[in-house]
Amino acid sequence: MSDMTVNEAYAQYGAKLVNRQWAMSSIAGNGELIMSCWSHYFKTPEKGTLRYSDALSRWSANEAGSSLLKEHLASALKDNTPVRVVFTTTQETALVNSGSDVSASKKKYHVRKDIKGHIVSFDGDRYVLDFKREADWT
Repeated sequence: MSDMTVNEAYAQYGAKLVNRQWAMSSIAGNGELIMSCWSHYFKTPEKGTLRYSDALSRWSANEAGSSLLKEHLASALKDNTPVRVVFTTTQETALVNSGSDVSASKKKYHVRKDIKGHIVSFDGDRYVLDFKREADWT
């Protein structure tokens, strides 16, 4: 897992961000949802599963990115679209947790092309995603 720019990370999945400053999701050419997820928000509820939980309302400093992700999540849930992750890591986790603007914060990006996810739940605000190795995904 080597670090790369956000654009390089999305390109690994055949996707491009509409705006690298605020977009946190994109749709790849194959229709998969590609989204940035904060590394420190992942949990392991059971062996072989990475769970990601967050809420769009926490993103008070990024209304445009939140709106776009809301559209992408709703569409992916409706169509049962697979999700791919761009892991986003920062040392400024308190800023992330508070919903503050982290656009100027130093971040690292990496991908794991061996895992695929699906939306467990999305209520228009809170969302939960589970990721597993692609061979284990059904």
